[in-house]
Amino acid sequence: NASTHHEDSVLSFESGKMTEALNLSVVSPAILNGALIPQMKRGSSIIFVGSTLSEKAVSGRASYVTAKHATVGLMRSYAQDMFGLGIHTACICPG
Repeated sequence: NASTHHEDSVLSFESGKMTEALNLSVVSPAILNGALIPQMKRGSSIIFVGSTLSEKAVSGRASYVTAKHATVGLMRSYAQDMFGLGIHTACICPG
């Protein structure tokens, strides 16, 4: 579970903070999964790590909230695209 937790707002948007959060929470897992899925057997699982902020938002954490929402979307995309392969996907949201 790698992530950043910058203090930022949509009212003072900084693309670098958003890019960093998305790279860590969405792009990196997608790259890793791309390398591992061809070797995964039926019955395997891919577990994504979300947050309570994967389903809601708070002020002052725009990049983190956006990245964690995107993590859930990525997990759902894997579930749909891998239908029939026997590989389970889930997103745990601690907090």
